[in-house]
Amino acid sequence: MFIKRLQIALIHTAVAMTLVPINSTLNRVMIFDLGISKTLFTLLAIFPYLLAPIQVAIGSFSDRNPIFGYRRTPYILVGLILCVIGV
Repeated sequence: MFIKRLQIALIHTAVAMTLVPINSTLNRVMIFDLGISKTLFTLLAIFPYLLAPIQVAIGSFSDRNPIFGYRRTPYILVGLILCVIGV
């Protein structure tokens, strides 16, 4: 059980390690070079973290409500389609 929790924690640690340099660079570029307000940049930067608790609810929902006999695959495909549409 400890190994599984460690693996999950390491995934989030790796994501954070990649996002910190990107956010700090974007901070300088967007605020100082592009003239975007600090408040707007802060809202854009924290938006994914504000929605992170929803992942737990969506995961629980997908485990309890299968679609066509599949628990997670349809939800992953819907998320993929939403990502493609968002681009």
